[in-house]
Amino acid sequence: MAFRGLNRVIFIWKGEICFYYILKTGGERGLGVNYILPIFGLEKQNKKYEMYVYNITTNIEGSAETDWLHWMQETHIPEVLETGKFLSAKMCKVLVEEEMGGVTYSVQYTAETKDALEAYYKEDATILKNKMNSRYAGKFVFFETEMKLIDKQFSAKN
Repeated sequence: MAFRGLNRVIFIWKGEICFYYILKTGGERGLGVNYILPIFGLEKQNKKYEMYVYNITTNIEGSAETDWLHWMQETHIPEVLETGKFLSAKMCKVLVEEEMGGVTYSVQYTAETKDALEAYYKEDATILKNKMNSRYAGKFVFFETEMKLIDKQFSAKN
């Protein structure tokens, strides 16, 4: 069995932040097993963890939507995550018809610290935005929002 990687992940369980590593292994024909390994001790520290969400809402012309969506999922989002500034990303389709037309999507990147977010702006954002602009110039508009996760996590009681 071959070792393929180790990823640090954060889960929020009943309002508590828990840290884990996912150990990825690979066997014959690419089959593998993921092992979830808890990182002990971090959750017992009284350190307050702050998480930030960098949200980009984009309206893309309908004629470019299919290509843009594929490019976002296969190229752009992975490139943003490869900067090392973000822990994860999720993409959502906004379910509102815009008067200006087009289709609207939101991508939310989660950063562990405000410093990581600021480093992204300083070191990576311009280059990555220019790649999108050169590929889809005149076919999209976007706005950015920074958010800070609050301590309390809410869940439905079953």
